[in-house]
Amino acid sequence: MADSTPKTTLAPGGRPGFRPAAPHPREEERLNSLHSLHVLDSDHEKRYDDLTRLVADIFDVPICLVSLVDEDRQWFKAHCGLDARQTGRDLAFCAHALHEERFLVINDARQDERFFDNALVTGPPHVCFYAGAVLRDSSGLPLGTLCLIDHKPRQLDTAQLERLERCALLVENELIQRDALLAERARATLQANIDPITGYSLRRRYLQRMTAWLEERASQGALQVILVKLQNAERLRKQQGVDFYEGVLQSLSHQLNENFDDEGLLKGRVSHDTLMILLPRDQALHGSANSRPDLLIGAGTFVSDSMSAAELVEVVEEELVCASEWAPKEKGVQFADLTDNLNLRLEMNNRFAQALRDNELCIHLQPIVTAGSQGLSGQEVLLRWQDKNRWIPPIRCCASPDTRGWMRNSISGCCAEAAPC
Repeated sequence: MADSTPKTTLAPGGRPGFRPAAPHPREEERLNSLHSLHVLDSDHEKRYDDLTRLVADIFDVPICLVSLVDEDRQWFKAHCGLDARQTGRDLAFCAHALHEERFLVINDARQDERFFDNALVTGPPHVCFYAGAVLRDSSGLPLGTLCLIDHKPRQLDTAQLERLERCALLVENELIQRDALLAERARATLQANIDPITGYSLRRRYLQRMTAWLEERASQGALQVILVKLQNAERLRKQQGVDFYEGVLQSLSHQLNENFDDEGLLKGRVSHDTLMILLPRDQALHGSANSRPDLLIGAGTFVSDSMSAAELVEVVEEELVCASEWAPKEKGVQFADLTDNLNLRLEMNNRFAQALRDNELCIHLQPIVTAGSQGLSGQEVLLRWQDKNRWIPPIRCCASPDTRGWMRNSISGCCAEAAPC
């Protein structure tokens, strides 16, 4: 019969020393399962803390832990009676418990060849008694333990061990339910951020993704933007119904996906009737206008290093709306090259801040004439800006929402002081 007595190892100097636990036979699977729970290094959660306090009271021990054994550490999801949040795996009693079917019980660690020289026994927290019930995932792989620790020798009878196991099952259920809850929340968040009709990011998520997307490509120079606006959206909804309207949008997104299928592109539904795609300048533009009714398609190349994602989207949308007045129309489709207007707009946005600092705006008095009598009835005061011998309209210089608010307030203030003749 093979000798089942634990073999003693010698530490430097010939003295018996503690032995770290061997890896679990299915260690890689076990770690993958543990990490998939996304519980390691998570914040304190009251229900786990309440459970450890309750278990400590039931068994009358000073320390109770929910311990999860990671690759090179044991980490405590909850810890009653112990301030530490983790210890090294080589010292962990719980790492030995992973090899047990149900429990690992050490009545007096000072007398156990595996642990008597362990730093957790010879020093704080001075583990003497240890009882750990194994925590498992839904497939049965061990993740850690619900463990009891005392500073003096103890023994547990069969009824107490069964009670500890039932408490461990409560912790297991919390871990599994937590995983299911996080997965459900992730699905709900994804659904809230993705347009179910086109599969594109909705505006809020699109702006979040754009911020990171622009930062990643800050050194790559010019970018391109493609916009498709359904001009007759409200009429389609009222006359043809919601299903028809959504079908048109879905068809548009499918065609865009066929022409722009690179995963590195950024696609969004920025409003109820407008789709937007950002792509690097060197990405081929092989999309083509088709006979979809009343479409406004805008495309442009631009460089932006001073605007937020929200400001950039707002500028592009405004330029697209302006393009509806001048873009040529053929077979119900308007196609507008926004490159010059976008770059002028972005340039003016940067220049306008400097113009305000340098006091380049001038006041212009404009008469108000009564239509019937052709008489002068009053005057209004306008702020005007001339840059490089060209008058700049307000929409070209005020890309920032804050700046536009300042302009509105300033002009309103001037107009309020206009005196009648």
